[in-house]
Amino acid sequence: MSQSQIYVYCIINSTDEINENVGGQRIYSIPWHQQAAVVTDVEKPAGVNVHIKESAFTHEKVVELLMDRFTVLPMRLLTLVADREHVVTLLQEHYADFRDNFARLVQKAEFGLKVLWPAEQIKERLSGNCNNNAETDISPAKLFMKQKYAAYQAEKAFREEAGKYIAVIDKFFSGIAVEKKLQTLPTEKLLLNAAYLVDKSKHHEVKPAFERLRGALSDLEFQFSGPWPPYNFIIMGNKKTTDVDSGMSNIIDKILKD
Repeated sequence: MSQSQIYVYCIINSTDEINENVGGQRIYSIPWHQQAAVVTDVEKPAGVNVHIKESAFTHEKVVELLMDRFTVLPMRLLTLVADREHVVTLLQEHYADFRDNFARLVQKAEFGLKVLWPAEQIKERLSGNCNNNAETDISPAKLFMKQKYAAYQAEKAFREEAGKYIAVIDKFFSGIAVEKKLQTLPTEKLLLNAAYLVDKSKHHEVKPAFERLRGALSDLEFQFSGPWPPYNFIIMGNKKTTDVDSGMSNIIDKILKD
């Protein structure tokens, strides 16, 4: 016999009643003091685990539906609790953290930027003719050390070049964003994975800045998204709960991928 669980989409800064249908799911709120969890009932074991991409779509759809009316703190994808009592406990235990996040994130949204660069061509350009001066009379041990040092120098030059590009890219948003998270070279080809927190009064400046960036660095590939709820800027107990390379930012990736 199956048991029900509660799927928690987000926390909102209101106790207004939420009772809507999204994607065939009844979405409702569980309030406590000035805050509420927005949830739905699911069966255990939860089918959402089988269809991660579909769950990501529904999760984001619910959060986007609410972000125009409230300040929204999205929960991680597939956050499941046993029952209503556990939801209230969640609200009670983290009330102060949620309150502080609401105060900091009100009227703000997140924009995402991923930048791909031609890593192989960059490496070839930086390496130049480094192999032309190879010694012919050299011991295996010395050759090994020279090769290790050459590899170190090549990697250092590669990262320095990445830093130059990233500094240029970041300048396009530095006067717009109130907070940012930059992850540099998470993979060799992915130059930058960035999240920018922008006040709603400056949302209209973000897309023009991106267009100028794309025109200035036409040799790079860009993936731009937003506005999103502030997935990557929630802080719990002085610890950021998500990072641009993990957690809720992966929801965006699942939504954008075919």
